[in-house]
Amino acid sequence: MSLMWGRRGTGSFVINPVTMNQETEKFTPKGSIAFFILLALLCVGIWFYIYNIMLERA
Repeated sequence: MSLMWGRRGTGSFVINPVTMNQETEKFTPKGSIAFFILLALLCVGIWFYIYNIMLERA
């Protein structure tokens, strides 16, 4: 079994310079971090909203 990259049948390897640069740089998932922070803030906001409703009823 042979592994071929690029077009089928040529057997040539495709070297992507963007991928090679990303390996040397430190990757930080900024979008994922922002998403989880916003998700946590949303959960805290919903919790305080329900908490205030419960305090008003008591």
